Amino acid sequence: MKYNLIPKERQKSLYALPQRGYIFLLLVLSVSCVLIVIVGMVLRSWAHAEEIRFMTQSLPIQQQVITANAVERKLKKRIDEIAIQEKNKIHWPAVLVMLAVTKPAELDIERLEVRQRRFIIFGNEEVSQGAVRKWQDKLQQESMVKQVIASQKKNIGTSRSSFQIEVELEREENALEKSTPST
Repeated sequence: MKYNLIPKERQKSLYALPQRGYIFLLLVLSVSCVLIVIVGMVLRSWAHAEEIRFMTQSLPIQQQVITANAVERKLKKRIDEIAIQEKNKIHWPAVLVMLAVTKPAELDIERLEVRQRRFIIFGNEEVSQGAVRKWQDKLQQESMVKQVIASQKKNIGTSRSSFQIEVELEREENALEKSTPST
């Protein structure tokens, strides 16, 4: 029997390190982990400081924007209210010109009373001239007039009669539709 007491040649493993190498590797890994944790904490505190700085700087600006938006909403609401009032408003220069153009010369007007979109004309006329009826017909043909009601009463002892004409005006949009011819 033959025994070989000489140990076989040891082959070195590719990943094999000496004892000191494991300690060095462990030390490098530990230092790396500590550095990563420190860098993470620094970045986190920097991000938190940036968030606080952003909030303190942007909060007054946000409040100014909110205030400006509230003012803008109020102004828009007021503008809409004014537009509705303007839409319902009677444009008196146009109405007075219409009355002056259509009024026959034989009529004398005493007063004019206004009640929202209606007005009442009080006046006098020479008896049996028919000027009130002519004026009523002319007014009824105007685009801004919705309805005309006339009444006449003879004054006793005079050659004149008093009249009353009640005129109801159209709304603006209705007057525009009435004045434009349909195709």
